[in-house]
Amino acid sequence: MPDDVRKALKAAAQENGRSMNAEIVARLQESLDLPSPGAGEDEIALIEIRRRLDSAHHEVAQLMKEYYQRVARMEQKRVEKIRHD
Repeated sequence: MPDDVRKALKAAAQENGRSMNAEIVARLQESLDLPSPGAGEDEIALIEIRRRLDSAHHEVAQLMKEYYQRVARMEQKRVEKIRHD
């Protein structure tokens, strides 16, 4: 593990009152959207909602990209038509 990463993890672990191993596990669980050990119903539900929101955000971003590409194509066709008329 690179020294700078180890130092940052050690500082974060101390700040959060955890061992370095517990800090690493907590960060991996968070990044992988895994519930913490002994997670209650609310935490599990929140993780699922966050996953669904992330998926919806990705879908909206894709739709907006497609929308603006089509708008640009239509505008280009309109400009070409004006030039040819």
